[in-house]
Amino acid sequence: MVPSFMDIVLALPTMPSGKVDRKLLPAPSGRRLALSSGPVIAAGTEMETRLRGAWAQAFGLDAGELSVEANFFTDLGGHSLLAATVVSLLRAEKIGTSPAVRDLYANPTVRSMAGYLDAEEQRGAMPAAPRAPGLRHRRGRIARAGFAQAVVIYLLLLVITLPVSYVYTINNGDVSVQVLLQLLCAILVSYLGVRWAVPLVVARPLAWGIKPGRYPLWGITYLRLWALDMVLAIGPLPVVSGSPLMAMYLRVLGAHIGRRTTIETSTVSLPGMVYVGRDASIGYGATIRPWKVEDGLVTVAPIITIGPGAFVGARTPFWSRAAPSTRVPAWPSSQ
Repeated sequence: MVPSFMDIVLALPTMPSGKVDRKLLPAPSGRRLALSSGPVIAAGTEMETRLRGAWAQAFGLDAGELSVEANFFTDLGGHSLLAATVVSLLRAEKIGTSPAVRDLYANPTVRSMAGYLDAEEQRGAMPAAPRAPGLRHRRGRIARAGFAQAVVIYLLLLVITLPVSYVYTINNGDVSVQVLLQLLCAILVSYLGVRWAVPLVVARPLAWGIKPGRYPLWGITYLRLWALDMVLAIGPLPVVSGSPLMAMYLRVLGAHIGRRTTIETSTVSLPGMVYVGRDASIGYGATIRPWKVEDGLVTVAPIITIGPGAFVGARTPFWSRAAPSTRVPAWPSSQ
């Protein structure tokens, strides 16, 4: 941490325990420190001048004292709250095109931030390429797909209710203590079978042969992906997520999972297109989904790769668009 102010006092007020009493410390009397040891480089463009003024206002400095090459964090002692303040000032003064805090982290000097904002403004001024019209499907195709989905749902409900129906049938609809015990066993079999066994049996066949590419919506590939998502949703992923069983279960479903991984999310679609390196950690609510529906097409992305030792925060969405893989680098354990 870089101190924002430095004052010299004759003595530090202490509490009876000997610790420093921060409430009795005097308010900082000096100016905010600017720790850049190099020369003060003046702004060279209008954007740099406006940015330097906003930074100087946030830090309580004169704009002339702030070098455009000074690092926001290591030289000026900035932190996340000051970064949010600077971004709010930029938006209030309409400097740049919707700057964000992440832009400041990626461009921590006035000069680099000005170059980034200038490039964004030029990119926004360029006429956008006309968007290709989406693929429209006939009502007959949509109706046939809907009918197939209804059949799949019916078969799933049939599998769920089959054990209970069997018990009623063999007992001619009579109700007794023995029949009730049989019904309890049937419900247990139905739960274990549908939630634990069915995904293991049908997940790999449903995903077999699906490769990266674009497929028409409401076709066989889409119906297979939809059925796979439905089966995984009723499966035990929400139960085993966050436990050592999660990695084992995903491996059985076809995912490539390394050793000593921690997977706390249950939102994993098309496991065969997911690779998680060893010692990786994935937080709650992260969405690992290698396919999406857009413009009347189903787009299946290349394999999503989460590198060894990587950390994925909670509720992080994953989608690989054009790169051969979406690789998440290792995140330092101290952060």
